[in-house]
Amino acid sequence: MRLNGVGLHGGLDSWIELHPAQCSRQGIIFRSNDSGADVSASVANVVSTNRSTTLGNDHIKIETVEHLLSALYSMEITDVDVVFHGSELPITDGSALPFVELIETSGLRRLDDVLEEYTLEREVVVTDGHGAVITAVPSDRFWITAVVDYSKYPAIGMLAARYNGSDYKAGLAPARTYGFHHELAALKAAGLGKGASFENVVALEDDGKPDARTPLRMADELVRHKILDMIGDLSLIQKKMKVGIVALRPSHSLNVQLARILLGQGE
Repeated sequence: MRLNGVGLHGGLDSWIELHPAQCSRQGIIFRSNDSGADVSASVANVVSTNRSTTLGNDHIKIETVEHLLSALYSMEITDVDVVFHGSELPITDGSALPFVELIETSGLRRLDDVLEEYTLEREVVVTDGHGAVITAVPSDRFWITAVVDYSKYPAIGMLAARYNGSDYKAGLAPARTYGFHHELAALKAAGLGKGASFENVVALEDDGKPDARTPLRMADELVRHKILDMIGDLSLIQKKMKVGIVALRPSHSLNVQLARILLGQGE
């Protein structure tokens, strides 16, 4: 099955197909249909976290992988070839739900091997120094509590949500990416957001109220999308997480920083 769409930032046509892994325990591999080059979905291969998460190496770069990775991790998909066209995954409707449906229709095969578990012995904290903080704590299961602070936008204020590792399809996958009208011009001037539309982004007015053309799917959709992104970014440690996460104003940059620390690759 093929999922067609457009890249959120580049604005170019793109598509992906999910193919059976070529061998057990290969992990998630992104493979370009155009060049044949590939890159593993590992935090070691993150080359950018500017408005999305980008993987790359000397031969290939693929942008905006977090939504698909979030769906794959939450559906316990450990080994797959993601064949793609273009340089960015399709944004679809801005959520992970089309990726969940693609996985379901592509079919699954159970492997004998199981993903190695990741546990913590002590608390780990990362911060950007400007009020954003993520704390990882020991836990016997995976859960995330996240808070976003838009206090200067009265229609939003502060939002909090908790995900306990279950009901991903209904509870998190439909949550869409979002942005403010006033940010769009600056994004496009920076070469980003060229594919943004009312079909794939929750557009927010200057007071934070959703544009009438993009009504919210759930009252806390914005923070739920942040959790969706976190799962995709943290899945780059390539282990089954038994960790609790408390996040205040999470971002791709901070998510990836935490992932690197968890694997002993950062400070």
